[in-house]
Amino acid sequence: MSQLVVLESAADTGGEFVEVEALFPAGAPASPERLLSGHEVRIEVLEGRLDLVVNGSRRPLRAGEALTVAPGTPHRLSVAEGTGPARFLWRVRPAPADDGLLEKVFGLAAKD
Repeated sequence: MSQLVVLESAADTGGEFVEVEALFPAGAPASPERLLSGHEVRIEVLEGRLDLVVNGSRRPLRAGEALTVAPGTPHRLSVAEGTGPARFLWRVRPAPADDGLLEKVFGLAAKD
């Protein structure tokens, strides 16, 4: 089961950013492709491996690596095939005004 923990909310950062720690189990389905116009997305892998597809190009990330996706760039992520779970930070700058962002992006309910 995937888990999300909000580390910094829009209220915490004065709207500067939102940061979530996510844990996706091995074999978790890939996220749908997303495009956040006006928002930069940074993904930093803490444990495990992720496969990101950014603007159609595959970008593997291992623990200790990060990637910033420019505003308006289509992207999706998944746990690298044949690997264990992946734990990562997901930061969106500036913080979206929509409180339902986590549900839209991850398809899950956020946990505080």
